[in-house]
Amino acid sequence: MSARIDLDGLVNGVVDRLAGRLGKRAGIFILASPGCSRGRLVTVLLRRGLVDVVYAYGGFGSKVDDDVRGRVIEFSSVDELAGKLGSVNGRVAVVARSTTDAVRLRDKLGNAEVIYLPKYYEDARQGDA
Repeated sequence: MSARIDLDGLVNGVVDRLAGRLGKRAGIFILASPGCSRGRLVTVLLRRGLVDVVYAYGGFGSKVDDDVRGRVIEFSSVDELAGKLGSVNGRVAVVARSTTDAVRLRDKLGNAEVIYLPKYYEDARQGDA
């Protein structure tokens, strides 16, 4: 149980650090790199209203809590997603399958920002130490 509490605390610390960046403007934010806690991270981002919707690779929806699952839209390829995101308004988070996919999507869209999560996790961990 303590590992779950520690992970939840770490995820909340990451979201606290992301709040200023995500809450200031509309845009597309691509969360990189892959990790086991991204389901928890997305759940908290949606619950706090820091993003309006999340696009994620197929199968990711099962990793978020039931109360936010309806706001997670799955996609099967970067090309498919790039077409869907061309006209999106609001704050959109994207969970790419890999960092390579994140960079490819950013390059295709031209107006998206890649957020490298390992730095945020490191900062949150150091802040709690």
